[in-house]
Amino acid sequence: MPISGHDVNERMNYAESAKAALLNMYDEVITPFDACPYDPNKSYGQCMKECIVALLECDKIVFDKGWYYSNGCRIEAEVARGCQIEMETL
Repeated sequence: MPISGHDVNERMNYAESAKAALLNMYDEVITPFDACPYDPNKSYGQCMKECIVALLECDKIVFDKGWYYSNGCRIEAEVARGCQIEMETL
């Protein structure tokens, strides 16, 4: 889910809605905001590090439509490919 360049509150609400829907299909779901709680003082790099650490504990990453327009999502996709973490796009 692209976050940069979007209203943070809108993205947090969207992430929670997506999480609720995905919980019907998966036992456990975490969002980027679960991995890196919003703090306006955190840098982009710090948030990416926290998200990647969380990703490394996952069995699967699910991308929302339009994910390829997000630099962060593309980085996460490369990490997932390299670590053989299953990927799915909605």
